[in-house]
Amino acid sequence: IDVDLLMQHVNYEGGYTADDPYMKNFWEVFRNRFDDELRSRFIQFVWGRSRIPLEGEVWPQNMRITRTTNTSRLPISHTCYFQLELPRYPTVEDMYSKLKTAVEMCGDFANS
Repeated sequence: IDVDLLMQHVNYEGGYTADDPYMKNFWEVFRNRFDDELRSRFIQFVWGRSRIPLEGEVWPQNMRITRTTNTSRLPISHTCYFQLELPRYPTVEDMYSKLKTAVEMCGDFANS
């Protein structure tokens, strides 16, 4: 997954911006804590596909990241809308743990 390319195709909603500290934590996790397989599984979780369009290909829609407030919940995805509802987890470790759990649970459900 080309992280820089994905970052160019994100709409932030619900109060999030690209410069928001929580978004910086999200991208830190996605870029540096997730390996290639987990990044691919994340795209599957949030979009129902295992990869993003390549450079120069048409993007049918941008990924939407929407702010939610309940940090005790896992992130929620809406694959039809390429949307992630992402709580404001206070630390990079919390962000990593919750995202990884959501992504892995989605894969386990899809394979059962």
